[in-house]
Amino acid sequence: MEKEDFWLDLYMDYLSEQDEIKNPEKYMANDPELDKLTEETMIKIRNAALRKLAQKKQSSFVDILKKNYENALSIVEGLLNNENFKIEDYIKKEKIALSYKNFDELSHAEIKDILINHIVLKLETEKKDNNNNANNESRSSS
Repeated sequence: MEKEDFWLDLYMDYLSEQDEIKNPEKYMANDPELDKLTEETMIKIRNAALRKLAQKKQSSFVDILKKNYENALSIVEGLLNNENFKIEDYIKKEKIALSYKNFDELSHAEIKDILINHIVLKLETEKKDNNNNANNESRSSS
């Protein structure tokens, strides 16, 4: 199907759905406000397309978050399974800001949550930094 046929079919379908329009072909031939109707229709089509793009973008964003969470979870499990791992040392090394310093009172689940949140944010920041560096390099080479 050609692009023009697609838009024509979409427009005719829209006209057919309108209760007050019984014969779309005759209506288009005799309507003095056709330009207004066409403009309104195109606005509706554009808005539908924008909604679809937004849904697609949101879906891909959620997929990225899930992937980062899964990566963080595997990293954290690796850290916690290491018998030499100490949360205090890791927090100092990664320069994580926490509002308390008594790590002995933290449960295993709390430590795991802190580490997962930190690593997810770290992965997202690294990805943004990599994207920014790639954009800067492409601009400077142009």
